[in-house]
Amino acid sequence: MAPNSRPSAAAVTPPTVAPDSHTWQDTLAWAVSYALNPLILMSLVFFLPWSLARDGPSLVFAGIHLGALAALFSAYWTILRIQGKELDLELNRRADRVLPLGMTIAGVAVVGLVMWRWKGLGSHVYTDVAAAACFAVFWAITIRWKVSLHSLAVSLVLSALYFLLDVGPAYLPLLLLLPLVVWARLHLRFHDLGQTLVGILIGVSMVFLFMWLMSANPLNLTV
Repeated sequence: MAPNSRPSAAAVTPPTVAPDSHTWQDTLAWAVSYALNPLILMSLVFFLPWSLARDGPSLVFAGIHLGALAALFSAYWTILRIQGKELDLELNRRADRVLPLGMTIAGVAVVGLVMWRWKGLGSHVYTDVAAAACFAVFWAITIRWKVSLHSLAVSLVLSALYFLLDVGPAYLPLLLLLPLVVWARLHLRFHDLGQTLVGILIGVSMVFLFMWLMSANPLNLTV
C-alpha cells in the first residue's frame, strides 16, 4: 500500500457505539440488547418440553439443563479468570464466542446422550438434538463470521411460541421484537444485515428441526 493511500471503507470495521452514548437511539438500542440477552433467551428452549406437557419430568429436565449451563458458565468464568480476562455476558467479540459455544454444544450433547440412554421422553431428547445441531452450525460459522446471537435467540423464542405453543393473538405484538432487535444490533454496529438474517434463519431452523424429529421419531422414543 502506498504511503499516502487510505484503506477502503469496506476494509474498515466501524467502531461500536459506546454504552454511555447519550442519544435516545443509542440508549434504546443498548436497552433492547440488554433486555433481550441471548444467553437468557436461549436457555428458555429447555423449558419447551414442559410447555408442551406441563408434567413433572419435563420440569426436572429443564432444571437439569439449567444446572448444567450454570456449571458450564462457572467453568468458563474460571477459565477467563485464569487468563486474566473479564467476562462479557453479551459475547460481542467473535473470538470470545468460540470457547463458550463449544462448551455449550458439548454439554447439551452429553446431557442429551444420557437422556437417550435412560430412555427419556422424545421431547426431552429431541430438544437436545435440535439445540446441539443448530448451535453446532452457529459455532462453525462463528469461527469465520460473526452471526447475530440476538436475532437467533429472538427468532427461536418467537418461532416456538407460534409453531409449538399456539399463543394466539397475543403473539402479534411480540413480532415487533424481531425487527427491533435487528435494528438495535445494526445501530450499535455489532453486525451487518446478513449476519442478523443468518441468525434468524438458524433460530427458526431449530424449531423446525425439533418439529420434524418429534414427527419422524427416528430414535423410536416415547413422544
